Amino acid sequence: MKFAIVDIQGYIVNNEFTVKELAIYDGKDLKSYLFKPTFNYHDLNTTDRKTANYLYHNIHGIPYESVDVDYSEIHEILENNLSSIDVVFVKGQAKADFLTRTLMSWVHIINLEKDTTGQVPNLELTKENCNNHKLKCCNCSIRNVYVLFNYVYNKLIGF
Repeated sequence: MKFAIVDIQGYIVNNEFTVKELAIYDGKDLKSYLFKPTFNYHDLNTTDRKTANYLYHNIHGIPYESVDVDYSEIHEILENNLSSIDVVFVKGQAKADFLTRTLMSWVHIINLEKDTTGQVPNLELTKENCNNHKLKCCNCSIRNVYVLFNYVYNKLIGF
């Protein structure tokens, strides 16, 4: 069985989950992307602006306007990176739902939050950050995929 870990940091914009940072790790290769927002910050309604500001300052430390990749490429990126994968592990219902909608039925997605053993590691804020984050303490998708990969590899797969 070939598996990968996917972690996403994102925003809710116009009541829809929007990916900002995407990390994919299969035990060999790490891929990381920052996506251009689907709406300009000044076009967001007040609630979405407040949410974007809160997430930046308290969760992931990625400025809303940071950009590497156009959002229209997300489906192609996921397909290219996960086409040979049988199972994708993710932690979080919004992330699992997004991947299910995006990847449709060609890959099995497992939400690790549904693990009833209570052993799934918390994805806590870290002071070790990559170049994607502008704040010293943040939730980093790159760190998260390594933490979750070790858990899946050692506890679930049993190697």
